[in-house]
Amino acid sequence: MTTRGNTSSSTTALFAWGQGEDGQLGFDDARVNDLDYSVDAPRRVDVADVAAIASGSRNSFAVTSSGETYAWGWNSHRATSLTVEECDELFVPTPRRAKTTSATRATTISAGGWHGVCASDEGVYGWGGNEYHQAGSNASDGTGAGGDEGDAPDRDWAPARHIVSPMRRVALPEGAKRVIQVSCGGMASFALSEDGRVWEWGQPLEEEEPRATPQLVRGCERRVVAEIAAGSFHLLLRTENGEVLSYGNGMYGQLGTGATAASDVPRVVETFGRVGVAKIAAGGWHSAAVTAGGEIYTWGRGEYGRLGHGDDCRDKVVPERVELDLGDEALNFIVDVSLGGSHSCALTRDGRVLSWGRATYGRLGRVVDPDASSCGVPGVVVFPPLPDDGRWRVFALACGGRHTLAAANQG
Repeated sequence: MTTRGNTSSSTTALFAWGQGEDGQLGFDDARVNDLDYSVDAPRRVDVADVAAIASGSRNSFAVTSSGETYAWGWNSHRATSLTVEECDELFVPTPRRAKTTSATRATTISAGGWHGVCASDEGVYGWGGNEYHQAGSNASDGTGAGGDEGDAPDRDWAPARHIVSPMRRVALPEGAKRVIQVSCGGMASFALSEDGRVWEWGQPLEEEEPRATPQLVRGCERRVVAEIAAGSFHLLLRTENGEVLSYGNGMYGQLGTGATAASDVPRVVETFGRVGVAKIAAGGWHSAAVTAGGEIYTWGRGEYGRLGHGDDCRDKVVPERVELDLGDEALNFIVDVSLGGSHSCALTRDGRVLSWGRATYGRLGRVVDPDASSCGVPGVVVFPPLPDDGRWRVFALACGGRHTLAAANQG
């Protein structure tokens, strides 16, 4: 559910597919509140010059190369970052420029269940639901909906004291370096600074009290972190030497440490040993890693085939390699991965997308078996054709709860 960013060009396009009843796909024919509204193949979204994308549980974000932010989908708790003045609707069916967010010229963005976080050269900012301080401010101090201007209450969608709107700067401790990546979990948020340190706030662990003030993740003091990925209630960290660490809730094995117990400090995922990991991803209850050699490993909850191990839908408490045999060397070489609530997508070396997992409501972006509710075998997602035998080459993926975004350049 986190963001992936890259450079963009005038030929960049944004695509979406999956469940769209909350407007999270961004199409002007959306039927909000209609559970039967879904799209089972990539369709183009009207946002140009995309550089980074993020999918929340029920909403979506796109950041352009100039730092402007567009948001759409479910707007309860002000989860889209749009203020009352910008949009006073519960559902936002098509992309709208978020003026407050754009003022930060965001470079990285992430969305959780009903909150979001972005970062720019000016700092880190949070918005939306804040009952666990996951948006980074204490909104229960009588300042209206959490903003300095005392923003209007969120109708009856959520208690105003639990909302941060308009967005507010997250006060990292003095001396903290510039943040280069953010990631939102279910009740917590995380930020990776350029010196390899990781900050957390909200409620990363269910048995602990919420943290209103960002703190360093315990147990990482001697490691330089290169990437973070938050699931609903767990966090993965990739170090600069290719190690993977995990902590949080492990009830389905999503920590990859061989057990289903929770961990209150990051522990090394021993499976990878000296195998260098280049990318990591965390979904609702499952995890994935891509090695420098293009192999993909998954672990955690296996229901609906979301781990990609064919008919084997058992939970995995240690990482297991996904067997790819798609008849094309480029298709079998993975460079990135994104995980949703119950489906998964991977990006191949030549810019194509593979998907697997729960197959209902168009989640996979391809039709498998009309009568099948799941597909544990990775398959190719087909994008609209381009003239002269050209094709779209995807450079960024973002899986949400039941939908997916993909940013692509013309090949």
